[in-house]
Amino acid sequence: MRSAALASLLLLLGAGPARPQAITHWHLKIPMRDGVELCANVFLPSASGRFSAIVQRTPYGKPSTITSAVQQFVRAGYAVVMQDVRGRGHSE
Repeated sequence: MRSAALASLLLLLGAGPARPQAITHWHLKIPMRDGVELCANVFLPSASGRFSAIVQRTPYGKPSTITSAVQQFVRAGYAVVMQDVRGRGHSE
């Protein structure tokens, strides 16, 4: 019993602070070849490296919060890009 408690304590001490679930870029302007800027929210896993991306383009306005679906994709190691199409939302 005593060794189990000691092992649990050591695991807790070694855990360290929790890292953020996602690195978030809100209203990122992406320039197109014709000079129009499209607006996107970009969510990246907190780990460094290259990621496969899930891209969602919408004429209805992208969410202003991190949805549970975005959280699940980011936890699974995907980058998520939510973009307003031309002339809608924050895009030109």
